[in-house]
Order: sequence, then structure tokens, then C-alpha cells
Amino acid sequence: MKKFAADESRGALVPAAAAQHLVESVTERSQHRSAPVVCVDSSLRRFLDNRLLVVGLMLLTGPLGLPALWLNRRFSAPSKIFGTIGFMLLTIVLPIAMIWYWCHHLLQPLVDAFVIAM
Repeated sequence: MKKFAADESRGALVPAAAAQHLVESVTERSQHRSAPVVCVDSSLRRFLDNRLLVVGLMLLTGPLGLPALWLNRRFSAPSKIFGTIGFMLLTIVLPIAMIWYWCHHLLQPLVDAFVIAM
């Protein structure tokens, strides 16, 4: 019977019972995977469950408000997914559209005037 087993992560010998316990705990954890549980204080929970406050937080802080959306228990999973995708697209598309508009309408007359002057 082996008294020690090799611990490959540290290159050391550990008691066989400890090695067996480690294998069992890792196997048990991998079988019972679930979503991580986030503990939120009850006073913070009251604010996070307010839909209007979460939407306002997202509009005021941008993508930093997305965790509040996911911590809100009143939004369903599909609405959280669609809200996240829509908000990220808005966050990406809106600045590109504004830059494009600015370059076309404000800089184009300057470029045209420069070409005429040459």
C-alpha cells in the first residue's frame, strides 16, 4: 500500500489519504457546477431590484451599469441577454456613427475649401 502520492502541482509527496481526498473534492466540484452565487447586502438588493433605477444607471454610466442589470432579479434571463447585446451594440455603433457624421459634415467643407485653394 502506498503511503505517499506525488503532488504534481508542487513536485512534492503528500500522504495518499490527502491525495485521494483532493481527487474526490475536485471530482465532486466538477459534477456540481452551477452559476456563482453573489451575496448582496439587503439595502443594496432593494436598489438593484428597482428596474427604473437599473435602466437609469445603465444610461448614466454606460456599460458599467451592466452588472446591475445582471444582479436584478426582476429582469428575466432573455431580457438580460437582449439588453446586454443591444446595449453593447449601442455602445459600439453610436460613437462610430457620431464620428462618421462629424467627419462628413464638419470636416468635408474644410477639405473642399483646401482643394479649391490649391
